[in-house]
Formats: sequence, C-alpha cells, structure tokens
Amino acid sequence: MIVSIAKAFGPEKYNIVIVPFADGGEYFDMLRPGIEKHVLNRPCRWSFFSIIVRLRLAYWRYQPEMVVSTLFYANIISCFARLGSASKPMLIVCEHGYHRNYLPTERFTELKKWMIKTSHLRAYKVVSVSRAIRDALEKHNGLKRGASVRIHNPVPIDEIKRQGIWKKLKYADCAG
Repeated sequence: MIVSIAKAFGPEKYNIVIVPFADGGEYFDMLRPGIEKHVLNRPCRWSFFSIIVRLRLAYWRYQPEMVVSTLFYANIISCFARLGSASKPMLIVCEHGYHRNYLPTERFTELKKWMIKTSHLRAYKVVSVSRAIRDALEKHNGLKRGASVRIHNPVPIDEIKRQGIWKKLKYADCAG
C-alpha cells in the first residue's frame, strides 16, 4: 500500500522517502526513480526502542511534513518516534484489521492495546479499509467521528481472480 501511494504521488510534486524496517521485498522494485528508500535495519523483533530512535533520526534528517504508516507495529513505532522528535510531522495511520480479535492470544495484550489506542489517538487521521473496522476503532479506541476515514481496499480482488493471478502468488493475500 505504501509503495502504491508513493508511486501515485511521485517525486515530481513531493519529496517521498520510503522508510522500511528491513531491506528487501519485491514491491520496492516498483518504485519510480527519484523516490528515496531509507532502511532502518531493525536488528531483531525485540529492538522496539532502538527502532524508535532510528526513526526519530530519520524524522530529523528528512523533516517530513507528513508520515503515513501502515499496520499496527509500524503505527506504534511512528507514533512514539514522533513524540520525542523535534519535528512533529502529521501522522496518518492505516489499519487493515481489528486487533481485539487476535490480541488476546498474544503476550503483553493490555500493553499492546494501550499502545495501539495511543497511536490512534495521537494520529492526525486513522485510515481503515471498511466501515466495520472504522466503527470498531471508534468504539474501542475512543476515536471521535471525523478522526478516522474509510478507504476501501484498493486491491482489485475481482480482477486478480479473473486473471488467475492469485494462483501464481507465493503467498495468496486474497480469498480464493
């Protein structure tokens, strides 16, 4: 999704920097020339504080006006990096799922719920892929109406199914 946004807006009008946790990934080859990639090189999954510091340094280096983050871990990191940063970029977080469904099966459930809620409340906007997810986030995370927006899934699932592309994917992201 982030790569799609970067491709749509392009470097002609905006100075776009993609900041992934690790290098690699098949989608980065799709970036237009002129879009910079700043890799944070997350050493391991337990490097929560060091990745916040690395992202804060990227905020300092690039002085972004806006940060778009997707998925709950990246949203939390982006929020907490913004808290201690001299530059306060507008934070837009994107949510693709409802975390209360699976968080009870993970460790540190209450801490994760608090961090997710904090990232949502401190964001300029929360983008969700459906009305149900938006309504659940508003109900359980205390978001005010208007603080979140719904943008339907931009992936053309019907077209992917029609062309049989989903059968060729190593990991199918769509329901067959």
